Amino acid sequence: MRLPCLYIFLLLMAIAPTMLRAQMEMPAGMQMQPAASPAALPATLPTTRTTVVLSVTTEEGQKMLEAAVTLDGKPVEDATVEFLVKRTFGAIAIGQDKTLDDGTAAVKFPADLPGNAAGMLHVLAEVRLPALHAGARTEADLPGGLAMPLAVQEYPRRSGPRRRPGC
Repeated sequence: MRLPCLYIFLLLMAIAPTMLRAQMEMPAGMQMQPAASPAALPATLPTTRTTVVLSVTTEEGQKMLEAAVTLDGKPVEDATVEFLVKRTFGAIAIGQDKTLDDGTAAVKFPADLPGNAAGMLHVLAEVRLPALHAGARTEADLPGGLAMPLAVQEYPRRSGPRRRPGC
């Protein structure tokens, strides 16, 4: 195990002077420059806050999952919102919608999905587009899923006569 490490070390020692010499001989414009400090970077990124609020509503007799997207308190129009339900091994996409002029997007509520023992679903809403608002998300536990009580399993017992250990 030590022998390969020694070969690698010797190889690196042989190559290092060549690499340094090549760096010194590069034209001035091609040499590596140090990274700019954060103070030297321009402050062009907007400092806005996009928020998403989830709620359950009823439209034309159908239960709907609604997300309201706002930017500094004002509704965001034409943003693509994806709705997901968090499960044990990831999230299931249940729909996608664009926000209206009032900043709301809605999809049909997934009432046929199993929830926890109380029937609660862990729902997520995330803005996908436009890039200015992308990544804004919210999560909420909402009632309305199928209640799935936890099943208690007993370990199967061996049938037949019991034997003493060692017999």
